Amino acid sequence: MRMATLLIGAQIAAMSCAFGATAMAAGAVVVSPDRSVIYWSTRKPSVEAAVNIAMGKCKARFGSCAVDKSFVSGCLGVALSRKPNVWGFAVRPSANEARSAALGQCEQNGAKCATETVTCE
Repeated sequence: MRMATLLIGAQIAAMSCAFGATAMAAGAVVVSPDRSVIYWSTRKPSVEAAVNIAMGKCKARFGSCAVDKSFVSGCLGVALSRKPNVWGFAVRPSANEARSAALGQCEQNGAKCATETVTCE
């Protein structure tokens, strides 16, 4: 009887882990036709949901847009400069790496950039 109770407990624990692993978050980055503006969506239940939200925001302003990046794990960093209007983004394993890479991409042509957001999935 004790062995059966332990076995059932182990099965319940394994099932909990399995179902917990399916709960993932997704993100997407969408760009305007001339690549001057980006829109992003994170912490959505699927890549499709993330793309649809970012694409909807972009299309409302520009009419047509393109998906630049979608992801289901990692951290998204976005850096922007207002003058000149440039941006950079990166998806990396950690928040610090994403922030640093986004700033590097934004500043590569001499712009003074600031971190707009860093979010991890």
